[in-house]
Amino acid sequence: MFGCSETVTFWHKRFNADTKKDEYIRVVLPVQCKWRTRENRASTGSGSITKRYATVIIPYNADYPFNGKIGDYMALGSCHTEITGEKPYTVDEVKRLSPDFMQIENIKDNTYSPFGRRYKIEGVV
Repeated sequence: MFGCSETVTFWHKRFNADTKKDEYIRVVLPVQCKWRTRENRASTGSGSITKRYATVIIPYNADYPFNGKIGDYMALGSCHTEITGEKPYTVDEVKRLSPDFMQIENIKDNTYSPFGRRYKIEGVV
């Protein structure tokens, strides 16, 4: 897909009923993706608030069905750090290692489109 040249790491969150804790499965996506960020500024009575948003385009790949859900995490680049939930491998600690780290807030499945079959992922950085 045009413009897809970035490597993206994905952490899929799942609940382990035996330990009663969330576990994260880290995968460096096997396809090149498109990652772009934008900033939104809002004025408040006491100043302004700036938020960075990221949009990730993942091309459809029949060999890798993307199984992300809202609440999972993504980072730009190839990250080798696991998230275990215990220091130093908590979500906040991993977020400090990568400036482009986001929690997924929206997923659009456009894989059934005849043009540009892809997933569109959005979240706050």
